[in-house]
Amino acid sequence: MNTALAGVLLAITFVAFIIYLIKGYNMILGFLVMAIIWSIIGGVPYLNIVNSVVAFGVTSYGNTGFTIIFGSLFGQTLMRTGITSSIIRRAVELGGDRPLVVSVLLCLITAAIFTSSFGSGVASAIGIIILPLLFAMGVRKELAVGAYIMSIGTGIMLNMVHFSQLMTLIEGYSFEQYLRFGPIAMVINQVFIFMMLAFGLRKGKARAMSAAELNLPEATAPVYSFIVPIVPILMAIFMRWHIIPAFMVAMFLALLLTGKFKKPKEAFSLTMESVYNGVADVGMLIITLLMINVFQTSAGHLQHIFSELLGPIMPRSTLALALIVGIMAPVSLFRGPLSFWGTGVATISVLAGLGIFNPAFLFPLMCIPTNFMATAICPTQGWNAWALNYGKIPIKDHFKTTFIWAWLTCIVTALLCYFMFGML
Repeated sequence: MNTALAGVLLAITFVAFIIYLIKGYNMILGFLVMAIIWSIIGGVPYLNIVNSVVAFGVTSYGNTGFTIIFGSLFGQTLMRTGITSSIIRRAVELGGDRPLVVSVLLCLITAAIFTSSFGSGVASAIGIIILPLLFAMGVRKELAVGAYIMSIGTGIMLNMVHFSQLMTLIEGYSFEQYLRFGPIAMVINQVFIFMMLAFGLRKGKARAMSAAELNLPEATAPVYSFIVPIVPILMAIFMRWHIIPAFMVAMFLALLLTGKFKKPKEAFSLTMESVYNGVADVGMLIITLLMINVFQTSAGHLQHIFSELLGPIMPRSTLALALIVGIMAPVSLFRGPLSFWGTGVATISVLAGLGIFNPAFLFPLMCIPTNFMATAICPTQGWNAWALNYGKIPIKDHFKTTFIWAWLTCIVTALLCYFMFGML
């Protein structure tokens, strides 16, 4: 097929796919159909579509899929051992009669937990503890929900489960390299969340309440068990463990430090419940990600078309690309063309395939709109949809509260990425 004609057909189907996703249709079916259509447009032989696109796209995702499952199991274990609820109660007690301080502490706890935990089930289980506390203290619902889900986005920035999903799209990059950027970006995002809280509470009716008034569950887990949520990421960073055995050790520690092994049957039952709910929580997510990987695999077979058509018009300057990504970060919403979780798969595949930008610059740059805009505030993200529904918050009010802060985070961190890696 003529390259120009193929480019037109790819563009038409790309736009149609964006509309399809924005309208909320089934993502799993959409990504699979798009992968097949793009492969046909690109002239991929029938048998290669079956084996090299669909089959390989699914089977090559095994390591990442198991990482997601164990991240979910770990989150479930933290909840069922009482560690999560105990940390939250201690934070409220520590905050005393200062609503802003309590809100900030709860956001920090959320971010810390999600450096290792993963899954909508975990997010909702923690949310039904944290959000009523903030509501009861008089924090506006849209502000409380916004701060909570944006803090999840902070933790996700350093989450190995999350990272393992993204790194499949850009080769030649490691978690060790990412540690030069990720922690700094996390701090910047959390600072903007604190600013959002301070701005939102300046004229509010927030008031302090004691843990007893808030009907918080008793702190059943000992203080020394509070280290467990960050054990996996510490083992991955400092001991260079693979994250799956790190999750296993951390789950064992959670049971040990909370005294669950004193009653072996209880420990076994708790573990089985964590396994059952953890797998169920991320099952649909994994199938969706498998289809995204199939789509990304099909895009990889079309690099010659993308390079010929887009190569001449792509920015060659790292500064230009950083500015474009920062300013245009909102188009990552609704699975848009700057999000890893949607049509951005094609955009990122094109940028990576052109070979113009070093992965050390391109990967962290493309993580910014994905994490701080799409993951943090987009209503199509599973736990965000749950939180907005829980607080009965219209999407318009949600964006009025969170959008500008998420956007500022993206612009600042994109510039940071340029100064750290784009000038090399």
